[in-house]
Amino acid sequence: MANTEQKTLIYPFEEPTNNNYSLIWFANEINTSEYNYTQEKLELFIDYFHIFYESDSCKKHIQSMSTAGTRIIFITNEHFGEQFISQIHQFRQISIIYIYCMNPEYQENWTKQYRKVRSIEYQLDALIDRIKIDRTRRREYDKDESLLMNFFHDDRNNEKSTMELN
Repeated sequence: MANTEQKTLIYPFEEPTNNNYSLIWFANEINTSEYNYTQEKLELFIDYFHIFYESDSCKKHIQSMSTAGTRIIFITNEHFGEQFISQIHQFRQISIIYIYCMNPEYQENWTKQYRKVRSIEYQLDALIDRIKIDRTRRREYDKDESLLMNFFHDDRNNEKSTMELN
Protein backbone atom coordinates (compact mmCIF):
# COMPACT_ATOMS: atom_id res chain seq x y z
CA MET A 1 0.00 0.00 0.00
CA ALA A 2 1.33 3.40 -0.94
CA ASN A 3 1.68 6.12 1.63
CA THR A 4 0.08 9.24 0.18
CA GLU A 5 -1.30 10.75 3.37
CA GLN A 6 1.72 12.90 4.10
CA LYS A 7 2.73 15.49 1.54
CA THR A 8 6.41 15.44 2.41
CA LEU A 9 8.51 12.85 4.17
CA ILE A 10 12.06 13.56 5.28
CA TYR A 11 14.45 10.91 6.49
CA PRO A 12 17.67 12.52 7.64
CA PHE A 13 20.84 10.61 8.26
CA GLU A 14 22.39 13.94 9.13
CA GLU A 15 21.60 17.57 8.46
CA PRO A 16 22.59 18.77 4.98
CA THR A 17 25.83 20.71 4.92
CA ASN A 18 28.30 21.68 2.23
CA ASN A 19 29.22 18.90 -0.18
CA ASN A 20 26.38 16.67 0.96
CA TYR A 21 24.10 14.75 -1.32
CA SER A 22 20.36 14.87 -0.83
CA LEU A 23 18.06 12.48 -2.59
CA ILE A 24 14.70 13.92 -3.55
CA TRP A 25 12.09 11.49 -4.77
CA PHE A 26 9.06 13.12 -6.39
CA ALA A 27 6.16 10.86 -7.34
CA ASN A 28 2.40 10.65 -7.18
CA GLU A 29 2.79 7.76 -4.75
CA ILE A 30 5.63 5.67 -3.43
CA ASN A 31 5.29 2.27 -1.90
CA THR A 32 6.60 2.70 1.66
CA SER A 33 8.37 -0.67 1.73
CA GLU A 34 9.96 0.12 -1.64
CA TYR A 35 11.16 3.47 -0.37
CA ASN A 36 12.50 1.98 2.90
CA TYR A 37 14.35 -0.66 0.89
CA THR A 38 15.92 2.04 -1.29
CA GLN A 39 16.86 4.13 1.72
CA GLU A 40 18.50 1.16 3.42
CA LYS A 41 20.54 0.32 0.31
CA LEU A 42 21.71 3.90 -0.24
CA GLU A 43 22.33 5.13 3.30
CA LEU A 44 26.11 4.95 2.90
CA PHE A 45 25.98 6.99 -0.30
CA ILE A 46 23.30 9.58 0.41
CA ASP A 47 23.22 12.05 3.29
CA TYR A 48 19.57 13.13 3.32
CA PHE A 49 16.34 11.68 1.86
CA HIS A 50 13.15 13.51 0.93
CA ILE A 51 9.87 12.32 -0.60
CA PHE A 52 7.46 14.76 -2.22
CA TYR A 53 4.00 14.18 -3.62
CA GLU A 54 3.26 17.78 -4.71
CA SER A 55 5.20 19.72 -7.32
CA ASP A 56 5.03 23.12 -5.59
CA SER A 57 6.46 21.91 -2.29
CA CYS A 58 9.11 19.89 -4.11
CA LYS A 59 10.21 22.82 -6.26
CA LYS A 60 10.30 25.20 -3.28
CA HIS A 61 12.40 22.74 -1.32
CA ILE A 62 14.88 22.37 -4.19
CA GLN A 63 15.16 26.15 -4.49
CA SER A 64 15.75 26.45 -0.75
CA MET A 65 18.73 24.09 -1.01
CA SER A 66 20.91 26.60 -2.82
CA THR A 67 23.73 26.31 -0.27
CA ALA A 68 27.08 26.08 -2.03
CA GLY A 69 28.17 22.48 -2.22
CA THR A 70 24.74 20.92 -1.72
CA ARG A 71 23.95 18.52 -4.54
CA ILE A 72 20.61 16.92 -5.26
CA ILE A 73 20.06 13.50 -6.71
CA PHE A 74 16.54 13.65 -8.09
CA ILE A 75 14.23 10.71 -8.82
CA THR A 76 10.82 11.00 -10.42
CA ASN A 77 8.43 8.75 -12.29
CA GLU A 78 6.72 8.80 -15.67
CA HIS A 79 3.69 10.66 -14.29
CA PHE A 80 5.64 13.83 -13.44
CA GLY A 81 8.94 13.52 -15.25
CA GLU A 82 8.42 15.33 -18.53
CA GLN A 83 6.63 18.35 -17.09
CA PHE A 84 8.56 18.74 -13.84
CA ILE A 85 12.09 18.16 -15.12
CA SER A 86 11.67 21.08 -17.52
CA GLN A 87 11.03 23.30 -14.47
CA ILE A 88 14.01 22.18 -12.35
CA HIS A 89 16.70 21.02 -14.78
CA GLN A 90 18.44 24.40 -14.83
CA PHE A 91 18.83 24.57 -11.04
CA ARG A 92 22.51 24.46 -10.09
CA GLN A 93 21.89 22.22 -7.08
CA ILE A 94 20.37 19.45 -9.24
CA SER A 95 23.29 17.14 -9.93
CA ILE A 96 21.72 14.05 -11.48
CA ILE A 97 18.18 13.06 -12.47
CA TYR A 98 16.85 9.50 -12.60
CA ILE A 99 13.49 8.36 -13.89
CA TYR A 100 11.93 5.28 -12.33
CA CYS A 101 9.17 4.08 -14.63
CA MET A 102 7.41 1.17 -16.29
CA ASN A 103 7.82 2.44 -19.87
CA PRO A 104 11.48 3.41 -20.46
CA GLU A 105 11.13 3.58 -24.25
CA TYR A 106 8.77 6.56 -24.11
CA GLN A 107 10.91 8.35 -21.53
CA GLU A 108 14.05 8.00 -23.66
CA ASN A 109 12.56 10.18 -26.40
CA TRP A 110 11.88 13.35 -24.42
CA THR A 111 14.83 13.04 -21.99
CA LYS A 112 17.47 13.45 -24.71
CA GLN A 113 17.22 17.23 -24.35
CA TYR A 114 18.17 17.12 -20.65
CA ARG A 115 21.84 16.40 -19.97
CA LYS A 116 21.29 15.82 -16.23
CA VAL A 117 19.00 12.85 -16.86
CA ARG A 118 21.45 10.06 -16.17
CA SER A 119 19.31 6.96 -16.31
CA ILE A 120 15.82 5.65 -16.91
CA GLU A 121 15.16 2.49 -14.92
CA TYR A 122 12.17 0.21 -14.55
CA GLN A 123 13.69 -2.05 -11.87
CA LEU A 124 14.35 -0.71 -8.40
CA ASP A 125 17.59 -2.65 -7.90
CA ALA A 126 18.95 -1.35 -11.21
CA LEU A 127 18.12 2.20 -10.10
CA ILE A 128 19.87 1.68 -6.76
CA ASP A 129 22.94 0.19 -8.44
CA ARG A 130 23.12 3.09 -10.88
CA ILE A 131 22.90 5.66 -8.08
CA LYS A 132 25.67 3.87 -6.16
CA ILE A 133 27.96 3.77 -9.20
CA ASP A 134 27.35 7.42 -10.05
CA ARG A 135 27.80 8.51 -6.44
CA THR A 136 31.10 6.62 -6.13
CA ARG A 137 32.36 8.23 -9.33
CA ARG A 138 31.30 11.63 -8.08
CA ARG A 139 33.16 11.11 -4.80
CA GLU A 140 36.35 10.44 -6.76
CA TYR A 141 35.73 13.54 -8.86
CA ASP A 142 35.14 15.60 -5.71
CA LYS A 143 38.48 14.43 -4.32
CA ASP A 144 40.26 15.37 -7.54
CA GLU A 145 38.42 18.69 -7.70
CA SER A 146 39.58 19.64 -4.21
CA LEU A 147 43.19 19.14 -5.29
CA LEU A 148 42.95 21.56 -8.20
CA MET A 149 44.73 24.84 -7.59
CA ASN A 150 45.09 27.94 -9.65
CA PHE A 151 48.09 30.15 -8.99
CA PHE A 152 47.93 33.62 -10.40
CA HIS A 153 49.89 36.64 -9.40
CA ASP A 154 49.17 39.94 -11.06
CA ASP A 155 52.35 41.96 -10.77
CA ARG A 156 52.37 44.16 -13.83
CA ASN A 157 55.25 46.32 -12.61
CA ASN A 158 57.70 43.47 -12.15
CA GLU A 159 57.01 41.14 -15.02
CA LYS A 160 59.38 38.20 -15.04
CA SER A 161 59.68 35.17 -17.19
CA THR A 162 59.91 31.75 -15.62
CA MET A 163 63.66 31.81 -16.33
CA GLU A 164 64.10 34.86 -14.10
CA LEU A 165 62.47 33.17 -11.11
CA ASN A 166 65.63 31.25 -10.12
